[in-house]
Amino acid sequence: STTTMAQHQVQSDAHQASLEHLILERSDLDNRMRLASSSEQGQPQREIWQYNTPESKYGVRSLFMDGFLQSTTHPSGTAHVEALVHPGLLSVSSDTDEPPRVVILSKEPTAI
Repeated sequence: STTTMAQHQVQSDAHQASLEHLILERSDLDNRMRLASSSEQGQPQREIWQYNTPESKYGVRSLFMDGFLQSTTHPSGTAHVEALVHPGLLSVSSDTDEPPRVVILSKEPTAI
């Protein structure tokens, strides 16, 4: 059924953005380390991880909340954000001298 397919897709997307999938399960990452961790009652658990990837020259830092990616310095995360933000910004026009205000919202982890 459609509901079952949609639920499967949500679970698959969640796994793709999980700390386990992106960092802990990967054997090709060097110098993996948790830089910070914070969990307060009623607040999401926050962790910042740093690691080196084969394709990045410098260390990558990623923020996870409750085990899911929220933001990353990885080049693919930056490219993803650029691809989402630019069309929205280019589609806005203003007939006044005041620059337009734009809010872009996304469920994607790095589109903030």
